[in-house]
Amino acid sequence: MTQEERQELIFELKTITNSMNRIIQLLDEKIEEDDKEFLEESNENSSGHEDSNLEIKVTKLIREFGIPANIKGYYYIREALITSYENPSMMEMITKKLYPSIARTYETTPSRVERAIRHAIEISATRGNRETWANLFGYIPDSKKKIPSNSEFIAILLDYLRVYKCV
Repeated sequence: MTQEERQELIFELKTITNSMNRIIQLLDEKIEEDDKEFLEESNENSSGHEDSNLEIKVTKLIREFGIPANIKGYYYIREALITSYENPSMMEMITKKLYPSIARTYETTPSRVERAIRHAIEISATRGNRETWANLFGYIPDSKKKIPSNSEFIAILLDYLRVYKCV
C-alpha cells in the first residue's frame, strides 16, 4: 500500500468516525427528547398533580442511579416504586403481591420481573452514579456481596421518597 493510499484510507476512516459520532449525538438528543415527552405525557395524562409529581420524582431518582431506560428492569422498578408508594402493603409480600402485579401490567411472569429488576440493580451498581449510591445506601457497591437485594433496593428508594417528602 502506498503512502497516498494510506492517507486516503485514513481520511475515509476519519469521515466515517465523524459520521458515526454525529449519529450518536443525534440519537442522544432523540433519547433526551423522548424522555422529556414521556415526562410531559405522564404529567398531562395523570389524574392528579400528586400522581404526576410522583412519576416524575421516581423517574428522576431511578435515572440518578444510572439505570438505563432501555432495559425492562427500569420500568419494573419504576412501577414497583409507584405502586408501593400508593399501596405500602405491597412491600410486605414483594414476591407474592408486587411482582405479580407488575407482571400483569407488563404481560410477563413474576420471575421475569424479579430477574429484570435484579439485572437493573446490578447494572446500576457496576456502572451507575457512585455518589448517589453512597448517599442513599451509605456505601458504594464493589462486588456482588455488596449489591442490595431487590426488596432492599426498592425499600430504600421508597423510604427516600417518603422521608424526604419528594412527592
